Amino acid sequence: MVDIGVALGYLVLSAYGFGLATCPIGLIAAYEDEIKDLLNIPENKNVIIGIALGYPDWENPVSRYKSPRENLDKLVRWIG
Repeated sequence: MVDIGVALGYLVLSAYGFGLATCPIGLIAAYEDEIKDLLNIPENKNVIIGIALGYPDWENPVSRYKSPRENLDKLVRWIG
């Protein structure tokens, strides 16, 4: 699974470099049988993760949402 995570990370970074947005979808594995049927994937292959890929619409407020974050100084004690 580590190799999949590394590959997915590089795919996401590469897509971003081309101006594309991504959204990895882990829950897709729960629908493995349906996806295999739909995409004619052989039984000896596994569906592990999906990824939505496309151009972001920055005008849409959903695309600009940022969750509130604590200041790092409240969470970390810096030594040195």
